[in-house]
Amino acid sequence: LAVQDMGSLSQSQIAQIARLHGVSAAAGGLVLTDNRITLPSASSPNLQPPTSFTVDGTDISHPHLGPLSNARLTSGRAFTAADENSDVALVDASYAASHNIKLGSATTIGGTKFTVVGLVSQPQASSPPEEYIPLARAQALATNPATGKAMKNLVDTVYVSAASAADIATVQIE
Repeated sequence: LAVQDMGSLSQSQIAQIARLHGVSAAAGGLVLTDNRITLPSASSPNLQPPTSFTVDGTDISHPHLGPLSNARLTSGRAFTAADENSDVALVDASYAASHNIKLGSATTIGGTKFTVVGLVSQPQASSPPEEYIPLARAQALATNPATGKAMKNLVDTVYVSAASAADIATVQIE
C-alpha cells in the first residue's frame, strides 16, 4: 500500500488541531493506493496490465467526520468501535458490483485479507475510494515513502468541523 505522498502528520497533531478555537472536531485519515502487478508465469505467460484501487483508512471513532460522513450504507453494517484493529472493510457499492464483491467476501488489501462487512454509496458528484478500512489497520499496512517504515500513528488527511459557520475562516487560518 502506498501513501499518495502529500506529507504526513502525527495523530497527536490532529489532537492539537481539535483543540483550536472554533474547531468542534478533527479526525485524521490515510488515503492509500493498492498497486498490483501480476508477473507472467509458466502457467500464465500473458502479461497483465497493472491495476490499482484506492483505500481510505478511516478514523472510526469519528463516523460523522471524514470520508464516510456523506456515505449511505446500502447493505451490511458500518464500522463499530470493536473494529479498530480488525481486518474488516466497507466497499463502495458500485465498485463491489463491478468486481463481484459481496457482503462476507474476502478482499485483499496490502497483502492482507479483509472481510467485507458493509457496502456504501456516496453522493453522485464525489469520487469515493473503492474500499475503506479502520485507520489503525491502514497505518499498520501502509509504507511511509520517506522512511520505508509503517505509518503507525501517522495520517495524511485532516478532516475538521468548525463549531459554527462564522468560525470557518478562522479555523482555515489556524
